[in-house]
Amino acid sequence: MSVRGNPVPPSPLQQGMRVHEMSSSRPARVVLLLQDLHVGGTQRQALELAARLDRARFSPEIWTMMAGQAMLDRAQLPGLADVPVRRLSPLSFVGPDAVLRLGLELARQQVDVLLCLTAVPNIWGRAWGQICRRLGRRPVIVGTCRGGGAPVRQHERRLWAWADHHISNTHALARVLTQDCGVPAARISVVHNGVDLDRFRMTPRPAATARSEDEGGPVFVHLARLVEDKDHATSLRAFAALLQTVPRATLRLVGDGPRRAELEALADTLLPGEARPRLQFDGERLDVEAVLRDADVLVLSSIREAMPNVILEAMSTGLPVIATEVGGVGEMVIQDHTGLLVPAGDAQAMGQAMARLAQDATLREAMGRAGRARAVAQFSFEAMARGHEAVFARRLEQRDGRAG
Repeated sequence: MSVRGNPVPPSPLQQGMRVHEMSSSRPARVVLLLQDLHVGGTQRQALELAARLDRARFSPEIWTMMAGQAMLDRAQLPGLADVPVRRLSPLSFVGPDAVLRLGLELARQQVDVLLCLTAVPNIWGRAWGQICRRLGRRPVIVGTCRGGGAPVRQHERRLWAWADHHISNTHALARVLTQDCGVPAARISVVHNGVDLDRFRMTPRPAATARSEDEGGPVFVHLARLVEDKDHATSLRAFAALLQTVPRATLRLVGDGPRRAELEALADTLLPGEARPRLQFDGERLDVEAVLRDADVLVLSSIREAMPNVILEAMSTGLPVIATEVGGVGEMVIQDHTGLLVPAGDAQAMGQAMARLAQDATLREAMGRAGRARAVAQFSFEAMARGHEAVFARRLEQRDGRAG
């Protein structure tokens, strides 16, 4: 697949990095530093990574800088049974106590790899890592860039040099790091997110067939928090236009957030009378796989994204995707093959894409199958874990003077 723009670093597996055995008698100690373990995409990816790292070479731990472990409670991954989880502060926010405790722990303990995840850990983890080096510790500091606003929130223009290496989950973000922040390409690796291929299985959709007979149209689902970046308003306007030609289609907004009242008011304006019930606000749902199984098309109208997990989950489930071409979305969705890409903020283009799939069940099925095949081939959790391992191994070899 080609990616627009200037060349960016390939993934570590594409670079052909040699993964050597650790020369020491113990596995390398890897700390995954997060702000919290609330429910979120980065938190899920971190837990899956910790569960899948090769224990013969890496010994993972999870440190958080504030309270909150809903994601840990929900994940229940067998591979986490031997992974210590340490909370540096009992507070519901990152305060001075967590920052100081982080510095003390890094100075006191021998950490081989410090993987900084989310914005606050990417700042304080790197800062304390540099200080600890002056105290004789030698952690390999790996920064991450996983969201469209991450380079700004993490002050990458000023702080990139505090990390030995950077992992981005999209080529688009890697370009931002090189072009806008000045990070050398040699210090960036792209490791895409993974998806749980067993949990998000492709299954027949008898409910969708029944809907087409009883209700006259497919179900579109927009699964995202009701926040500004997701731009639900564009999806609502596109859906209002769709109902002019497919009056019995349904749009389900799954998620909650601060913009719900505003969006409900917009829905009442755009969809008066009998059309209003065709749009449903379902709130937050924990059974994401069931939500996707009961839908026919995933819609995502974000104005800012990196690599949204919900697209991978939809592809793995066998759903075609209609999404805005922002961030790394185009690295997942292949135009006219696994879904349709439209410009951000363009309700007319999104409405046309929705109409095209609403009126062609054969195309929906073909795109869904192609999406599942792509998820299996390119976006497994195992591939994500191996990509991180390759970065860790190479940087440890360079630290210890064993790079080949």
